[in-house]
Amino acid sequence: MKSLKSLTLLMLVLSVVLSIVFSTKTFAGYCNLLYWGKINMGFGHVALEVFEHDNQTTPSYYISYAMGNDYQSDLRRINAQPEKIKLPNLDASYFDKFETWFSSVEYSMTGSPSYGSTYNLTRNNCAHAVRSALVGFGYKVKLPNRWALTPKGVRKEAYRIKAAGR
Repeated sequence: MKSLKSLTLLMLVLSVVLSIVFSTKTFAGYCNLLYWGKINMGFGHVALEVFEHDNQTTPSYYISYAMGNDYQSDLRRINAQPEKIKLPNLDASYFDKFETWFSSVEYSMTGSPSYGSTYNLTRNNCAHAVRSALVGFGYKVKLPNRWALTPKGVRKEAYRIKAAGR
């Protein structure tokens, strides 16, 4: 009888441990910052690819404000390959926060008639959208969210984040 109670307790503990392990969202994703420098009269363009897993070939999200969040459209419009900067891996807690943020911000609402209506070259552009996403992911962004934030400035910050490891 004692061994049956021990076995029952062991099975209970094992089931609790397994439920915790398999209910926790695992995430080994990363972001690529995409930068096109020689467009828009030298102002450039910046976008962000978000990959949920290291072995993923197509991003889960693509942020390219106010270009419709579509990589193929960016390539057709710009007619050049971007410089890609792979940023350090992310963890699940930040990805969950990003999903919540992204589902509620103007940068994601490409189907809305008002999508892009707040775009402003100096106050709310592609650089502002990407900077906001990087902050949402928990990267230690030292770039102020200010007017005249440029794609080139965000590119420089991405290289700083990459070198710092987060």
